[in-house]
Amino acid sequence: MCIISVIPSLFPYMVVSSMIVSSGCDRIIGKLLPISKMYKLPENASAAIVLGAVCGFPVGAKTAVSMYKNGSISREEAEVLLAVSNNT
Repeated sequence: MCIISVIPSLFPYMVVSSMIVSSGCDRIIGKLLPISKMYKLPENASAAIVLGAVCGFPVGAKTAVSMYKNGSISREEAEVLLAVSNNT
């Protein structure tokens, strides 16, 4: 069931989230929607919050991990971001 329904439905969103982080569009999203300021996170963290709300927790979590691996957020910020995108 996972191979038939879950993975195909999440795959496009995960690809788009990776493209957003790698291209730097996360900073643009952060300037347009400064949601992350409520949680005292950097502007670019808004992209993970928005993607988590629109596409679901796995995409928000993957975006947070990509930002952490990219070096754009710290470990502590990534932990907060995971908690926030989990409860959207």
